[in-house]
Amino acid sequence: MPRLDPDGGRALAAALHTLDLPMLDALARRERGAETSRVARALTLAFRLEIDAATMLLEPLAERGPTAHAVSACVLAPRARVATRARILRGVGEANAWLDSVELEIGALLVAAQAAVCGPEEVPLALSRAERLLARDAPRTSARITLELAHRALLSRSRGTIEEGKRQFEELAETDASAPPLSIVLRSLLLGPLAFRMDDHVARACFERAAQLAADAGVTLLEARALAALGGMLIEVPGRLSQGLAALERVTTLLRDADAPSLEHLAAHNRGVAYVVEGRF
Repeated sequence: MPRLDPDGGRALAAALHTLDLPMLDALARRERGAETSRVARALTLAFRLEIDAATMLLEPLAERGPTAHAVSACVLAPRARVATRARILRGVGEANAWLDSVELEIGALLVAAQAAVCGPEEVPLALSRAERLLARDAPRTSARITLELAHRALLSRSRGTIEEGKRQFEELAETDASAPPLSIVLRSLLLGPLAFRMDDHVARACFERAAQLAADAGVTLLEARALAALGGMLIEVPGRLSQGLAALERVTTLLRDADAPSLEHLAAHNRGVAYVVEGRF
């Protein structure tokens, strides 16, 4: 508790940067009764894939502030059930007004997280949010660099090109070593799919690093996302089918009691492909 910054917003940003779930829980206890308490607790629950519980925690806030809106839109919504997603987005608004008032460090990390975990249908929305945050004047911190990389990865996904990805790898090599844990995980998840189109060994290293860091921190959402992508990639690489299946079976275990059906569907689809390749029709 003494390690926490006296300012709730700065304490929240620091715990996010370091992927420190116990510290987020401590912040929730310290700020009991304040919005920061509910936001910190909701983030902890969402990272552990208890999305329905996190939604119930934030939903009663009639006048949610920008940080609560950001968590709802960027972390809870992308992988929630359809009914839960409708509850999450109630009050957030299509205009995304929270983008103009959310604290930039937190907003950058959360929008980058959306870019890393969302499916293809959410790429345009994540891209517009990233552009809106990048339009705000601010120093080029680690979180902003992560957001810039997320923006370029989203551009590559939307355009179906890899040129943006090549430039990202060069920049990542210069900035990655000193980045906080959350930024390293997000950058690895964002760059992995692009790397697979250039070098599957680099892509595998990206996904494995993201999965390991997320597992060490107990962040099930990011670990499951990394392993689902890793498994989907490995089953397409000759000689790696069994390793891909092992990663996908780990995802199935992680999601057994989770609230993320779209991730479960992705893992099940990739396992089905692997079984067909093996001849296990």
